[in-house]
Amino acid sequence: MEECLIRRSSSDLVSVLHYEGLTSFTLTRLDRLVTKDLCGSGFSRVVVVLKSLEILSENKDDLQQLLDNGLTAKVVSWFEAVHNLLTSDIQNSSSPLLTLAEEFYDYFLSVTQLSVVLLQLTRFALETEIHFPLRLEAIRTFNSILESLSREQRKQIQKDPNLIQILFQIAASVLTVGDYELQVSLSEALCRLTPRKERPARANQWFSSRDVTKAFCDIKDADFEVDCRSFLNFVNNYQGDKRRVFTFPCRKAFLDSTELFRPKDEKLDDFWIDFNVSSECVSFFIDEPQQRKGHDVKLMFSCEHHRDLEEAARRVFKTVGRTPDGLVQSPPSANQSSRCYGRKKQQSKSQLKILPLSSDDEDPTVVKEEGHPQGEELQPEEEEPQPEGEELHTEEEELQPEEEELQPEEEEPQPEGEELHTEEEELQPEGEGPMSQPDPDIITAAIKAFRTQLEQHFTGGWKTVESEVLLSLRECQQHVSTLLTAVHQQRLALLQGFENSITDHLKRLQEQSTSLNNMNTQIQSFLRSEMQKLGSFCDELLQRLNSLESGESSQ
Repeated sequence: MEECLIRRSSSDLVSVLHYEGLTSFTLTRLDRLVTKDLCGSGFSRVVVVLKSLEILSENKDDLQQLLDNGLTAKVVSWFEAVHNLLTSDIQNSSSPLLTLAEEFYDYFLSVTQLSVVLLQLTRFALETEIHFPLRLEAIRTFNSILESLSREQRKQIQKDPNLIQILFQIAASVLTVGDYELQVSLSEALCRLTPRKERPARANQWFSSRDVTKAFCDIKDADFEVDCRSFLNFVNNYQGDKRRVFTFPCRKAFLDSTELFRPKDEKLDDFWIDFNVSSECVSFFIDEPQQRKGHDVKLMFSCEHHRDLEEAARRVFKTVGRTPDGLVQSPPSANQSSRCYGRKKQQSKSQLKILPLSSDDEDPTVVKEEGHPQGEELQPEEEEPQPEGEELHTEEEELQPEEEELQPEEEEPQPEGEELHTEEEELQPEGEGPMSQPDPDIITAAIKAFRTQLEQHFTGGWKTVESEVLLSLRECQQHVSTLLTAVHQQRLALLQGFENSITDHLKRLQEQSTSLNNMNTQIQSFLRSEMQKLGSFCDELLQRLNSLESGESSQ
């Protein structure tokens, strides 16, 4: 085995495993080699093992033998070790470790019988310390596994109490993850794990707002992409200043001189552009990219979104500049990117596979493809490096920059401690003496304005505190639930190991008992044969004695 791993030959390792036999003893030896490699930093041997197991799993008999001899518990423990490395300060950004995580995703897609890993995949998706693209691919892998299962298998998983509990964390994360694509995949997981008739009751438990609950229940599986867009646009706008995804309808988009168009869908009303704070990127979907490549992305919006666009760009790109002609410009940065997705027809289930991330790309999230429940796929276009001076334009600004200067500035909120003018200062007409008679209507208007100002100040402060408290509670709930899930997973792993050990002992006991029973049968058969011979011998002697006695008496 070690020689095959040194040569990095998965086919040779398959041959060796077949020769040794797919027994629990062989898997234990393999487990020791993998565990040893997970303590290092290269992880190349683990990749070879996963590829070998994937080859073996193509044969149903081999796969069943591996599962019967404890493969599940070992794979779960390996994946748990990868999770621990990804959340450590030392290894969480190393390229070999990211590649290893991707190999596990591929293996899970090829061996959907390992449905126990679904819980761990959700842990990956919800873990904020893990590299963001891996979080996105974790929940996409989760959804792909669910899609590949039979209806009965999905029903069983939907009843799993552990998955039902983790749905609360998934729903809470939809509000906070800060990336539209991750929001879509999390929403898809909620829909896949919840039967349609149970969604209203479940959503009432997940979301504190009735409006958010209603928006979620309006998602129809047949129109998932369009309905989910409406739901997420509502959710993100509902959060106001606390939102982490800013979405705007785009007037026109260009890649260099090539105009880009929104996907052809009569139910899709606008060309939506998403500014994602957590993943620090701008993403949008286009129709048939046809391998378009370029350096300069130009997005044009209506001027009514100008202020919100500047805020979104500032939060995503950290700093935002202005060109002399009034255009909004985002600075280049190594860790910033844009994602541009196109559509193509969905592959059949047998071909459904998430392509592995490339560790050489600046933004690995753009080299994926993933099926969606409504029957369409999103194919990301190959990303070019972010050019210096990428521009976010508003159409009216580009055509009439002078008009913007004529528009009044939006009133800034009253900062704490700023001096409020007295009524005398507000009402004193210019050019009149101090003894002039004030107008009662002016006084009344000033009092009303002052009251309105205070109401807005107090209401804004109250909403801010409320949002912060709710967010803190959701985060605490997520951390506690994640910890409890981890403890439960460890308990399941121990239970699985105990079960496998007992099974092995019982199997050996059965084999030995069968052998002993055979020996007992042989002994009893031998004794019966000998007893028969002894009986015949005794009868013969008795007959001889009887004949001797008869001869003596006759004399």
